Amino acid sequence: MQQASIARAPRPSNLAEVLDLILDKGIVIDAYVRVALGPGASDRLQEEGNRYAGVPAYGANFARMGLKPVETAIAANSPEAITRGLARWQGAVDEVVLRAITAKDTVEDHLALVRAAAPA
Repeated sequence: MQQASIARAPRPSNLAEVLDLILDKGIVIDAYVRVALGPGASDRLQEEGNRYAGVPAYGANFARMGLKPVETAIAANSPEAITRGLARWQGAVDEVVLRAITAKDTVEDHLALVRAAAPA
């Protein structure tokens, strides 16, 4: 008795193959990146990261990645460091969505962060 062959979807074995498969399907990849500018904002970023880690689903995801929540964000003391941090995402994803974290949530703090993150 002859067995019928079953067509299976490709099983990617590495990140490059996963990305090729996604791109072939026309899927858009967005990254949600938390960005903090300045020492006070970095403290708030750490506090927010601790809250994320306290949510079981998020905490389990960070554990699987072997990262702390703050290590998935950009914490910078200068506008230039924001630019360098965001440059790592270029070509890796289609769109980057920023979550601005400022020291005092003032208009001035937000404008400084937006200016630092703006494309050149």
